[in-house]
Amino acid sequence: MNRCLTDICSIALRWCVTLSGSHLFANRIGRLILGLCVLSSASLSIAAEKPNVLLIMVDDLKPALGCYGDLVAQTPHLDRLASRGMRFDLAYCNQAVCAPSRFTLMLGAHSTSTGLYGLGSQLRQHCPDAVTLPQFFARHGYHTESLGKVFHIGHGNHGDPDSFSVAHFHDKVIEYADPASTDGGQLTREEAYFANQQLGKIRTLPRGAVMESPEVADEQYADGRVAAETQRRLQAAKQRRQSDGLPFFITAGFARPHLPFSVPRKYWDLYDPATLPMAEFESPPAEAPAVANKTNGELANYSPIPDDGVVTGDLRRQLVHGYYASVSYVDAQIGKVLAELDRLDLTKNTIVVLWGDHGFHLGDHGLWTKHTNYEQANRIPLLIVAPGVTQPGSSTRQLAESVDIYPTLAELAGLPRPDGPQPIDGLSLVPVLKDPALRVRDHAYHVFPRAQLGRAIRTERYRLVEWKKVGAPAESAVRELYDYAHDPLETKNIAAEQAEVVAQLQTLLDRHPTPVDPQAKPQGINRKHESTATSKRPNIVVFLTDDQGQLDSMPYGDPVLQTPHMQRLAQAGMTFTRAYVASPSCAPSRAALLTGLMPARNGAAANHSQPRADIRKWPSYFQELGYKVVAFGKVSHYKHTPQYGFDHFAHDTFHDHAAIPAAVEFLQNRTATADRPLCLMVGTNWPHVPWPEEAKRYDPARLTLPAGSIDTPETRDWRARYAEAVTLADQDLGQILTAIESHLPADTITVFSSDHGAQWPFGKWNLYESGIAVPLIVRWPGTVPAGSRSAALVSWVDLLPTLLEAAGGQPPGDIDGRSFLPVLTSPEKPHRQHIFGTHANDNRMNVYPARSVRNSRWKYIRNLHPEFVFTTHIDLVAGDLGQRAFFSTWEQAAKTDPKAAAILQRYHARPAEELYDLEADPHEQHNLAADPQAAMVLAELRGQLDAWMTFQGDTGEVTVQPRLLSDPQSYGPAAAIQGPTRRTTTPAPVK
Repeated sequence: MNRCLTDICSIALRWCVTLSGSHLFANRIGRLILGLCVLSSASLSIAAEKPNVLLIMVDDLKPALGCYGDLVAQTPHLDRLASRGMRFDLAYCNQAVCAPSRFTLMLGAHSTSTGLYGLGSQLRQHCPDAVTLPQFFARHGYHTESLGKVFHIGHGNHGDPDSFSVAHFHDKVIEYADPASTDGGQLTREEAYFANQQLGKIRTLPRGAVMESPEVADEQYADGRVAAETQRRLQAAKQRRQSDGLPFFITAGFARPHLPFSVPRKYWDLYDPATLPMAEFESPPAEAPAVANKTNGELANYSPIPDDGVVTGDLRRQLVHGYYASVSYVDAQIGKVLAELDRLDLTKNTIVVLWGDHGFHLGDHGLWTKHTNYEQANRIPLLIVAPGVTQPGSSTRQLAESVDIYPTLAELAGLPRPDGPQPIDGLSLVPVLKDPALRVRDHAYHVFPRAQLGRAIRTERYRLVEWKKVGAPAESAVRELYDYAHDPLETKNIAAEQAEVVAQLQTLLDRHPTPVDPQAKPQGINRKHESTATSKRPNIVVFLTDDQGQLDSMPYGDPVLQTPHMQRLAQAGMTFTRAYVASPSCAPSRAALLTGLMPARNGAAANHSQPRADIRKWPSYFQELGYKVVAFGKVSHYKHTPQYGFDHFAHDTFHDHAAIPAAVEFLQNRTATADRPLCLMVGTNWPHVPWPEEAKRYDPARLTLPAGSIDTPETRDWRARYAEAVTLADQDLGQILTAIESHLPADTITVFSSDHGAQWPFGKWNLYESGIAVPLIVRWPGTVPAGSRSAALVSWVDLLPTLLEAAGGQPPGDIDGRSFLPVLTSPEKPHRQHIFGTHANDNRMNVYPARSVRNSRWKYIRNLHPEFVFTTHIDLVAGDLGQRAFFSTWEQAAKTDPKAAAILQRYHARPAEELYDLEADPHEQHNLAADPQAAMVLAELRGQLDAWMTFQGDTGEVTVQPRLLSDPQSYGPAAAIQGPTRRTTTPAPVK
């Protein structure tokens, strides 16, 4: 980059001489340019000196490490890491629960400041505009990535995709290699929690084994795979830094020693069970309040733990054995990552942080796992290696909190002090990293919510815990006090005996702001619309066309197509220019809309398939808010509507054009005083085939054919028929808009979209833009700016949570969709960083499984079986549901025209990978997958797609017999079949 800048400056100097003809002028201007070049070069040099960051997060890891003095633990790799930097001996989490603990680190804010107390807490509901730690670094020029368990995903929580530059590499937390551990492969309770499946039926599911130790390789389990992928990400990060100068911020999250203790046998064999440390005190502290104790509910979700969670006998020692084996396993995986850091010569300029999200009870107080305010649940390992700052092998007794990591890393990287918008409760530990004797805080703070909120402070000697409800008078509180100088095992609560110490510590606790009530509604849910949502919910109308490409209307720039009603809606609302469906065929696209889940997760991957019966669907969400939910026409796929639970539906059969007048009549008969808000969904069958036989409005010669078409007279005639069908769809929309404006309040939300692209050779059934990019226009008078346009990346799965939130509800946390409500008021706001697409098959007409991912510029398509031939109704069916009438002219043209032959070849035969620069090539005509200059983009998008497919549980399975390129009789003229007898497509009367 510096050389490039120097070349630019040299060219500029030569340009000055040529332009002026005066060396004096050139010298003056040249000095100015040279000065700018020197300043710019210096800036680049400074940027190049920014340290990389590797943040290693470990689940349920207490300081059971050799470097912390544990004489049993075999952790050579973490011990070596500690020898390179500083060990914090008194580091504490801010809440001993996975999700909240991770939020505190990523936000630099206490749970009591944000209200994020629970496993299912949704970050963007509580703190919609929060800037997380990786977002902060991204805003200052870092490339940010995450792998493994970073944010908590499970229990209805889906992490925070906004936080990272690329898609999260997700892997399992609950995992088994031995089928016997799951009764032959059944979905177990904890697996369901962490997969966000059957959350309402957890107690009906079987319990998985609490431990297993098969003879398997490290990568049989998630942590081994995360380590391997982190090594690959480090390699790519080094290349990126060398080519683009981008420093990296990589967060790698490891699952063990979280339950179950599932690790390869060799790590169990490191330990002699007889030598393992067992709890010395197995009773609750004397005089402790009942609210401070807990049951071992998490442990009891595993077999063979008794239902009451009480562990006795040799099972106690087996659990301790499992914990230590798991610690050694994760130590070995982290060792691989650290070794790769060394091998790549990145160690000297990379800050490394090792952090455990909270501690773990191993039988002390009779407790197991976490979820208390006691020492074993809250004390964590914290190792920081900052080259040039930390002294190798140093340690400190400075009290530290998880919230301190955010400002500490910012200062180490030379970035400004973070200032939110969320509260920043953390303090920078950099002074301590430079001098272990310095102190920046006098206590650590943590909380745990039960029936009352337990707020605690830990000084070097004491812990004080105050239990009371938020807002209750001080005298209602009950307290605990433990003196670790004399009672490190917390055998007795001495609060009643040490009133003076309690008073002194209470003064420290009272310095903290009033906590957010754990029972309070998230403050970020309704945002601007809270008063509307809570007092009067807006009516909602969703209008869907069938098989209409995004570009095929006036609002999207088509100069010929007549769609005045779509234009009318766009002038009154917001037009989304980068809206996408989940799949380019009818049934999976609509199932994704109505569930908020992508096809692999809802079960409707192939066309004509239905989502699983156990999945919650659109109507029930709105019915819960008091809505009457009604559907007319093709809303779900044909005849699937009864499975969705609408209050009323009608006319959902093939090309039943009575749906539009029926919906108008329904609105006419709805009284203005209706006591329930309305969520109405209307689907027209236009422009789905069969198209009108006559294109009365269109001259075929004036139409612009889609990119990649072969221009024949028959092709233009059929395109004119399609254009006629689009105008009929527009007329249907016009009838509905008029009825809305006549019979519903002015603040009604109106949404217009299409289920996927047109039935055209590179449209429907394809993951190209013409297949999955769709029109999306939203009108909401008084809220959405009229005539606005947004380039935010949005998906059809996002419509459900967006409209729910607009209605005053809470977007569900267990779906793929994410609310884009902020975009509706501020069109310049971004939404998603990546959009994913998926296609399976349409029976035997089209068996071509493919997946795609696009970001703001690039699209990557993976064709899972390039040996299959791509076919559709278009080339196979001779009749009104297919288009062999024009496609056969393509085949004829290809015999003599090399360009036509190339198009036909591209249609039938696809490469394994396709990569398109959508800025330079918006119609995807130039595949750059083999271009060396695009290699880094290709690798990055591959990784994003791999991670997403893993998260989705998408194996790419093919369940229908394909047609093969090696079998020419399976496609082309020889394979043509007669389509169905023409069905009536009489348009509904225009009113």
